[in-house]
Amino acid sequence: MGTSHGRRSHDIDGTRSGAGQIRTEGKLIAVGGIGVGNSVAATTLGSVVRKIEVFSSTGQSMGWVPVYNSIT
Repeated sequence: MGTSHGRRSHDIDGTRSGAGQIRTEGKLIAVGGIGVGNSVAATTLGSVVRKIEVFSSTGQSMGWVPVYNSIT
């Protein structure tokens, strides 16, 4: 394994799956955080149809984020 910025790197393949997209089969740990540029105001939630598990930087489950079928 090599090093990246003084840290040990792991064997994870990342591929460009489309314009502006990256796909990996491993977990993505964003030490600096995750930011989005496409948020808009909303107030009314639809039904929960999925859930996404969220992990800490050490790999421990922190809980779940609900995915709604609509938000207006």
